[in-house]
Amino acid sequence: MNINELLYFLRTVQNQTIIKYQSKQNKNSFSLLPIATHEQVQELINEYEPNIELQEKGLLSLNGFRNLLLSDDFSLMRPWCSRRTYQDMTRPLNDYYINTSHNTYLFNTQVSGESNPEAYNRALRAGCRAVEIDCYDGDDGQPIVKHRYTFVKSCRFESIIRFIEPNLFKTSPYPVILDLENHCSIGQQIQMAQILKQILEDRLIIESSSAKVSCVLPSPEDLKYKVIVRGIKIPISTTSPKLSQQQEIDQNNSVLNRHNTIVDHYLTDVYVYLQNVPYRKYEYANKHYFCYHSPSLSERELKQVSRSDPIGLIKQTQKCLLRMYPDGL
Repeated sequence: MNINELLYFLRTVQNQTIIKYQSKQNKNSFSLLPIATHEQVQELINEYEPNIELQEKGLLSLNGFRNLLLSDDFSLMRPWCSRRTYQDMTRPLNDYYINTSHNTYLFNTQVSGESNPEAYNRALRAGCRAVEIDCYDGDDGQPIVKHRYTFVKSCRFESIIRFIEPNLFKTSPYPVILDLENHCSIGQQIQMAQILKQILEDRLIIESSSAKVSCVLPSPEDLKYKVIVRGIKIPISTTSPKLSQQQEIDQNNSVLNRHNTIVDHYLTDVYVYLQNVPYRKYEYANKHYFCYHSPSLSERELKQVSRSDPIGLIKQTQKCLLRMYPDGL
């Protein structure tokens, strides 16, 4: 779709207006502008078209058109009504439900298509604040993201981080959680850590404030414009047979995670507030888990626990941030 076609569609078919904010920080102050010029249309193409060459030619692809339709400007619910924050955002992070994506990199289906960085931007623009990245060794020494045991094509880990960096806080100032499912070798884990630190810079949390002292997670307000990395760090206890099988420390101060991958301490240094651990019954979790431990459980497990031990489940959420993921195909 070229500029003239898009202008006709927006002005004549949609009778579309665009939202003009006075500043990115203050989104309560805005005005509505009609779309009337080629320059306005080109700005929309530059914002929503992922292909740089098409941007320069003034063309909007199907992916760009999809991004545009999913944006605030085209939402049936205007963002000043649907996304205005009215809750108290000063409570610990585990007191909130978080809009979360699973297998975020998938752009088409669970078994075919491609892993695409644009899928992350699509999720972020839809209000998602926690995305998942499945990382594997690339043949050229650079970590890749893919859906194992499927026909889904891979993409580079670095391309995802670079692509999402400008869009992390366009929809919301509150923190973004990168949930790493790590299957990489030591060398490529070091590459992952370097990529995260170089691209995200001071937005990446690599040091805790007072959470490990007070054992209370910081609030969304405290973590504005910050990126939290969630992953498996260290074993909580070596007395539990199941846990010690899933996570074992080797002589180099690395960790064997539940994917049977040695985890280098250089990467685990960025796992500050959310360390992925297995879900355990409340009696065990209350004794061994702290606020920065983040248990994971499947949809099926959540249903079972909510019936068998609902009080224990609720008590865990009072201290830790729980992540629930969908059952597999």
